[in-house]
Amino acid sequence: MQNHFFKKGKINTIYLGGGTPSLLTNQQIEKIFNEIQKHYNTTKNPEVTIEANPDDLNKTKVKMLSLSPINRLSIGVQSFHNDDLKFLNRAHNSTQAISSIKNAQNKGFKNISIDLIYAIQTLSLEKWKKNLAYIKELELPHFSAYSLTVEKKTALYNFVKKGKVKPVNDNKVISHFKALQEFAKKNNYNHYEISNLCKKGLESKHNSSYWSGDPYLGVGPSAHSYKDGVRSWNISNNTSYIKSINKNVLPQTKEVLTNQNKFNEYVLTSLRTKKGCDTNVLKNNFSSIDLAKIEEEIERQFQEKTIQIKNTKLTLTKKGMLYADLIAEKFFVI
Repeated sequence: MQNHFFKKGKINTIYLGGGTPSLLTNQQIEKIFNEIQKHYNTTKNPEVTIEANPDDLNKTKVKMLSLSPINRLSIGVQSFHNDDLKFLNRAHNSTQAISSIKNAQNKGFKNISIDLIYAIQTLSLEKWKKNLAYIKELELPHFSAYSLTVEKKTALYNFVKKGKVKPVNDNKVISHFKALQEFAKKNNYNHYEISNLCKKGLESKHNSSYWSGDPYLGVGPSAHSYKDGVRSWNISNNTSYIKSINKNVLPQTKEVLTNQNKFNEYVLTSLRTKKGCDTNVLKNNFSSIDLAKIEEEIERQFQEKTIQIKNTKLTLTKKGMLYADLIAEKFFVI
């Protein structure tokens, strides 16, 4: 544990993610939290999230988790349609997806989020709307919706490359995202970040801290940390990580962010959120950047109706949200 990381202040969120942390036993979870309490101060009621696969969340497992410090579940549903789940090579089926949510609700979990993926090759607009309808039916307070991305070195990437599977269709991405926007507006979900929606006051505190540039500490293989303009990440290989830790050496790589890096990251993350990009922050924190060119780009995007300006805040319009990352790149300093 890097007990020097948070010398001041208290930990507000704890997130067990990456891999499949829902496989942890109660004894293992208890051991983790004992270590956290030993080295750090936490707020009175921190947001404590665990990622879980639907097929792990049977009644026994959910009961076990309800007896732990965990008070928020992030469930990797992806879709409520079996053909989509088969295409994505998921281990669970639609019935398990629904049961996992109901099991959690029946055991008192109120703060539940699920992940959904849209623009899947097997997912029609009608089916996508049915996925969204389940959000309302199950009265979920929070959900994340991501467009399908084809990552290199994956089976899907190879299938697309060989022509066995069609690539992601941009028109489908747009139509599905518009349906998401319509659903959010009609059902009072706060679209507080491009991929994250919630009922009033139930934003993910943990993810919001990333977007606000707050310090965070990642523990374990591949875990990332950030503090005072320095980003670090641990080695990904489990065996190498454990060997190094046993020698009391943290196998970590560090990167000191330049002013340009910080500027680009602030623009990218802030424009994705409902809070938006604050021009006062740009002026006060990035005086070395040529802001005249930035102001020209702001005017261009305003004329194209992709951003809106209120006081000092720049936020994306409904049209702009479709092209968030592309618009952010227009502002980047290289």
